[in-house]
Amino acid sequence: MSLIRWGQKVSTNYLTKTKLAAVLTSTKRTLTNYVSAGVLPAPVRFGRDVGWSVEVLRSVLEAEQGSLNALPESRRVRLRQALSDLDIQSIKVADSAADFAPLGTNDQQHKPLPEPIFVDESFNPVHDLRSSHLQKLKLSRSIMDYVATEARQAKNCSIEKKELWDQITLIRSDVEHHEAILAENFLHLHSSSQLVGSRDIFSSPIFNIRNHKSPREKRVELSFTLTDATVVKYEGPELRQDDGLVFMALLNITRDVKVGKTVGFSAQNLCDSLWGYYDGAARNRLKAMICRLQEALLQFPTFRVQLVQRFDFPNRGLWSVVLDDDIVSLITKKTVVWLDFEERLSLPSGISSWLYGYIRSQTRLIPTKIDRLRRLSGSEGAQDGFRESLKGAMGVLVGALLVDAGWHIDKHDMLHWQKKY
Repeated sequence: MSLIRWGQKVSTNYLTKTKLAAVLTSTKRTLTNYVSAGVLPAPVRFGRDVGWSVEVLRSVLEAEQGSLNALPESRRVRLRQALSDLDIQSIKVADSAADFAPLGTNDQQHKPLPEPIFVDESFNPVHDLRSSHLQKLKLSRSIMDYVATEARQAKNCSIEKKELWDQITLIRSDVEHHEAILAENFLHLHSSSQLVGSRDIFSSPIFNIRNHKSPREKRVELSFTLTDATVVKYEGPELRQDDGLVFMALLNITRDVKVGKTVGFSAQNLCDSLWGYYDGAARNRLKAMICRLQEALLQFPTFRVQLVQRFDFPNRGLWSVVLDDDIVSLITKKTVVWLDFEERLSLPSGISSWLYGYIRSQTRLIPTKIDRLRRLSGSEGAQDGFRESLKGAMGVLVGALLVDAGWHIDKHDMLHWQKKY
């Protein structure tokens, strides 16, 4: 959930949880489930209430592949009508910092993730940008809707009606063509303030929680099972939570560009976004992380995927990456999970950040064995040590309003917890 930083001034309008539930004719609990599943964007907290930015809802609703497309059509229509009517219960977020709770462990101000820079001479915006295909898709759909209206008004069994329905069949094929291009060649839609990942990756030890002071294994092999029972093998250098953050940042930078295309970016801007500073050590740290991602391979039963296919890092000028064409297979419609970029940065990298991804990947939190979390997170510590680290991380997550304060570990070493919202 997005939180308001101390002293941050916000003047946009918000829909309260009560109002949004009324608009969608759903319960507040349903809204919580939508947020947990990534269908609704995370709300903003102020005082004891939460709200959704009207502008954020409007932008996600208008996106052809946005998460709100998972809402039932009737609820999308009601939401669209409510936003257009402007008859909204507005909540002006106060300017006073005293109205808000602090973010927690990390008050470092970060810049937004950098936008992509096109450095490939073969780049063609008509074919290689998501926006171009979205425009074509939107046009085809509007034409199909118009022709369908005409067909419904035509006389039954008339030649005109048959010709119109034949046209609709052709137009529908065009719509499906553009939908297939978007699904097969572009990552899931997300904004510059979001990160995306896979439910399977967030509940696996690929990006483990080991401390940066621990020696890093040069080569590891892991196996884990996906939600559809597919067994996936990982081969490559040991990856940790900071590597996972860089991976998701690269996905964000390349999010609206066709996979397989070279995308340039400023190393300085990316370091500023991730760590709040830039120097030689930060530059080398980023370079080492992306190099590890380039060596990382995920092997599926019928294909293999590099997390980063190509990486160019000249001493001067822009750096660039190319994503594997099959990277879209990692984050499918059924497994995609959206994270809040600022919220992820506010958490210590390690068990807290891993739990954040795990929590966001679960519809609800059920009682979980401590040993299971230890194995899933890739911890190599003893059970007692991990338990104490987990308790500390849970305190951080409670402070970040991600889990309810009533969590506890029972005598059977079972963690009982639930999401805050």
